[in-house]
Amino acid sequence: MSYIDHPVVAKCVTASGMLKILIAEDDFMIADAAEEVLLGWGYEVCGIARTVADGVALGLIGVLEVLWQGFAFMGGLIVIGLLIYYIARFSQASKGINLDLIYQELPPE
Repeated sequence: MSYIDHPVVAKCVTASGMLKILIAEDDFMIADAAEEVLLGWGYEVCGIARTVADGVALGLIGVLEVLWQGFAFMGGLIVIGLLIYYIARFSQASKGINLDLIYQELPPE
């Protein structure tokens, strides 16, 4: 039996597209050997769990990592949008165009 057949191997959540593996094995020697083999094959090992509780905790860390990246991406989009708006506003103001007039009502005829 190879080292890969013995441990229970589960996917972790990843945002980078690289496959991450969580190794659940109570024997450290077997888990360490499995980690070396997986790293040699190009996988990324997110941790070695000795118990179910350890595995759940490592999985939650992966989920929180993905959530943080999502919030950072959305915040970055907001900042970029504000930069584009204020650059356009400054550019049009230098030409004498007041962008505040866009939001005003037209007077009735």
